Amino acid sequence: MTREEALNLMQEAPHIEDDLVDYVKKRLGFSEDEFQELMTLPKKLEFDVLIISGDICPIGTHSRFLDQMAWYRDVFNPWLESLNVKHKIITWGNHDWAPERVPHLMPPISATVLVDKGIQIDGINFWGSPWQLRFHDWAFNLDEDEIAAKYERMPDETDVLISHGPPYGYGDKTYLNENVGSYSLTQAIKNKNIKATITGHIHPAYGAYQTPDGNYVFNASVVNEKYQPVNKGFLIQLDRTSENEVSLTWEERA
Repeated sequence: MTREEALNLMQEAPHIEDDLVDYVKKRLGFSEDEFQELMTLPKKLEFDVLIISGDICPIGTHSRFLDQMAWYRDVFNPWLESLNVKHKIITWGNHDWAPERVPHLMPPISATVLVDKGIQIDGINFWGSPWQLRFHDWAFNLDEDEIAAKYERMPDETDVLISHGPPYGYGDKTYLNENVGSYSLTQAIKNKNIKATITGHIHPAYGAYQTPDGNYVFNASVVNEKYQPVNKGFLIQLDRTSENEVSLTWEERA
C-alpha cells in the first residue's frame, strides 16, 4: 500500500458493508439464532487462556481493509470483551490482511496479539507467529527460508507455540491428500521441544497429532474447507512439573 492510499484510508471511517454480516451467516448456512449460539460457545467453558491461531476475518472481507478493520472493531472485539476469560492470546492468519498491510490503522484488540513474540502466563511460556508458506498473495506468507529465520528467534524455553501455518507432517494435509506444512517449523518444534503447537490454516486437517518426541500439534481449525463451523475446540491442561518439564492432557470440547 502506498503512502497516498494509506492517507486516503485514514480519512474514511471503518465500516462494514450493510450486508456483510448477513453474507457471512449465509456462507456458514446459519440462521440468526444459530449464529448467536456460535458467538456464545466459549462462554460455556471455564478456562484460563483462550488461544485463537489466526484467520479471524471471515470470507468476504478479503482485501477490503475498511471492512476488515470494522469487523475487528464492531464484531470480533466486542465478542472478545464479552468472554469471561482471564487471558486471551491471538495471532493472525492468511485471511487477516489488514493487520499485515495496514497495521497502523488497526483498531484496539482486547487480547494479547503475538507476532513473533512471547508471553509467560502462570509459568508457561507462549510464543505466537502468524506465518505460513507462500500461497498466491495471501497475508503473512513467507518462503521456507524466511520461516526458518523467524523460528530461529523463538526462545528455546517456549512451551506453547501458536502458529497459523502447520508444520510439515502434522495437521497439514489438504483435501488433495498433499502435505503443505513447513519443514522448518517441524524442525523447530523438535529442536526446541515444544510441548504444544496450536495451528490452523489447513481446514481439512483438523485434529490432534503426536510427534515421535511425545509432543502435540493441534490443528484447531473451527471451520471445514467449506467454511462451515463443524469442528470442536481443544481444552488443553498444561502444568509445569519442573524447570524444564511441562505435563499436558487434552480433550475435544464443543
